[in-house]
Amino acid sequence: MIDSINSAIKGLRKYKLWHAFSHGMSELQDEILNASNDGDINCAQALAISKKLGIIPKEVGAEIDKLGIKIHNCQLGCFQ
Repeated sequence: MIDSINSAIKGLRKYKLWHAFSHGMSELQDEILNASNDGDINCAQALAISKKLGIIPKEVGAEIDKLGIKIHNCQLGCFQ
């Protein structure tokens, strides 16, 4: 049961990534997708994207959520 749920979640993430790609990605989406590893990104990577693009962490976090990517190892609570 848990395996089928995890498989469904991965499928949904892949769909969201495909949807973003097929509908024209923004620079932010491109950075997020390049930094993510199989639907995951860590806090340091997200903060680096924020700094690189001059975007506040909250906006980066919102876009990460839209893409269905999970943020791991968040120590500051910027991306919750």
